[in-house]
Amino acid sequence: MFCQKCGTENVEGARFCKNCGAPLKRWNGTSAGGGGLPQGGDPVRGGKPPAAKKPGYARWAAAAGGIILAAVVIAGVFAFRSYAERRDYENYIAQAENYLEEMDYESAEAAYMKAIEIDPKKEDPYLGLADVYIAQDDYEKAEKIIAQGEKAVYGSEEHKGGSGKTEKNEGEEENTFTDKENDVTNKSRYTWAVEPTDLADDIYYIRNENTFDYPANDLFRQMDTSYAVIRKEDSYGLIGLDGQLAAELEYRGIDALSRFYLLERKEAVYDPEYQTEMTDYYFVEEEKSVKPAVAVIGDAGNYYRGVFYYCDGLHNTGEYQVEQGYMEDYQRIPSGVIPVKRSEEIYDGSVYDMDWYDSLESKYALCDTEGNLITDFIYDDCGSLSSGLLAVKKDDKWGYVNEKGEVVIPIEYDASWCYDTYVFSYDKESESERIEACYGATDGYVPLCKDGRWELWDTSGKQFIAPGTFEEIRPVYDGKCWVKKDGKWGVIELTGQNDSKEETAGTENWKKLYTDYVQSAQSEGYAGYSLIYLDGDDVPELYLYGSSTAQGDQICTVKDGQIRTQALGNGGLSYIEKQNCFCDSGGRMDVYYDHIYQIRNGSFVKTAEGNYGAEDNTNVQTDAQGNPIYQYSWDGTEMTKEEYEQRFAELFDKDRAVWASKGTVDAAEILRQIEDR
Repeated sequence: MFCQKCGTENVEGARFCKNCGAPLKRWNGTSAGGGGLPQGGDPVRGGKPPAAKKPGYARWAAAAGGIILAAVVIAGVFAFRSYAERRDYENYIAQAENYLEEMDYESAEAAYMKAIEIDPKKEDPYLGLADVYIAQDDYEKAEKIIAQGEKAVYGSEEHKGGSGKTEKNEGEEENTFTDKENDVTNKSRYTWAVEPTDLADDIYYIRNENTFDYPANDLFRQMDTSYAVIRKEDSYGLIGLDGQLAAELEYRGIDALSRFYLLERKEAVYDPEYQTEMTDYYFVEEEKSVKPAVAVIGDAGNYYRGVFYYCDGLHNTGEYQVEQGYMEDYQRIPSGVIPVKRSEEIYDGSVYDMDWYDSLESKYALCDTEGNLITDFIYDDCGSLSSGLLAVKKDDKWGYVNEKGEVVIPIEYDASWCYDTYVFSYDKESESERIEACYGATDGYVPLCKDGRWELWDTSGKQFIAPGTFEEIRPVYDGKCWVKKDGKWGVIELTGQNDSKEETAGTENWKKLYTDYVQSAQSEGYAGYSLIYLDGDDVPELYLYGSSTAQGDQICTVKDGQIRTQALGNGGLSYIEKQNCFCDSGGRMDVYYDHIYQIRNGSFVKTAEGNYGAEDNTNVQTDAQGNPIYQYSWDGTEMTKEEYEQRFAELFDKDRAVWASKGTVDAAEILRQIEDR
């Protein structure tokens, strides 16, 4: 029973409305109009005796009047029935919405179904049912009810265009089923890993500055880390994808130095180890700890990455460094497709090479590992290769191209990566720079922004999360990313299928990448090559054994559809197969080292650094037996020789390790082995 005053449904037999208290009326008879019929007699004249029959036209007039009266009665019945159905429909919708809000999904579903029974051509109950199923993570039922509703409301497939989206004639209402279908698709592709909170005003990543492991052409992208910078008002910190702060919100600014985040405190803090007040710190990701910024980089070595440029062929500014004797060697070939500028003259060292490169009045082209131009100099700006794509800018709009220069994501988007670089207080010469570019693709995805609406695409060129789902989206790492929703930041975990994941692009392409790399390196005179397994995956690493101390060795792995390299000492690489732990040992002239590495997220990461040797190798002191007196340290902490060896044994099992330089083959044989794997 429904209350005629407020519309609330009440139990059968109730005398008063449970909502407003009004008396409930029971209808007599079966007529939808209510009231029943008078008892006895003529149903039209209320039981009075019939009048005498009238001749001729009177009979016709009476018949016509009866027909008119019947039509009026029938119209009234249908009008009231229509009103009653509309009232019942609205009551069911209202009840369903209340049930849904109370998370009583079974009752909400039943109420929406009742509404559909009353009027199957209304959108609201279908859309409401979709919300019921979405709330229960039953996306298959949500998709089915949307399809059912679209067909019921808009008709057959003839009403749709080739794209599958409903086409509407002028004057028709906007079809909301498409938006709901997008909503279902989006929600089926992610879950909340960290619920949104108001912890941050902004969360972002900063530019890669690891010039020790990459040439500058490979650094036009964010850092190789899942830890992001978090800002709350004027305080900065670092945060992981688990939502936990790795560096508290107590710093005045954060920048990058090599592969590390560098942080400056607001107030100096006394450090007992160094017995002084410290303001500058760096973040060690492997240890998830913040340490005083002392000897952060260590020995940069004599291998120069430089920056590649084009001048009647591909060149590197490292050529000058080696010619002048500042460095022993430089990176001669790119590890993947790179963006380059054109110069009319060879770099002469008169200014810092990056300042010189930035000053070149040239657009960008893409260049392959053999020095061949893939495109002309057509891009106003360009990012570095990451997850198989490079961000490119033309006519003030951004898009993404693949390693062949083919457009994968249309060049029609705005910058997605915007922040101001931080200048440390001790730096009196530098100025803050405004970064406005696009994030590099990661993990097979790339966030995009157009007209303030964010979306997520995969690297095959398919939209993965529709525009407007989130207010902002950040790059994906290990299937997770930061997003902004209703002014709050949280982490989503992607659950939908992405056929373009970087593992597919990277692992299937490794043979070609290694083949091209070996062919390019042949002219450099490496003594040998081998395929070794450092980490636990099925893609081997490529080892290049140098012919001299000056040349050194290289180890290569594949990430994001390109080769990542690490320069090593000559003949000093030892490793434990598939244990993701290897050591580069070497040195000369009473200065020696043991560096422990792992492969993390496709990058070579130094996890520990041991050094020993004479305090002054130009004047080596000896003990009573004539042995040189050496100083020993691990990660900057001085210790005895015995402590050094004990620490080394804890980090790396030398007894299980094998030397990479043993068993190397020539270029022809390694190319055959690559093909046969």
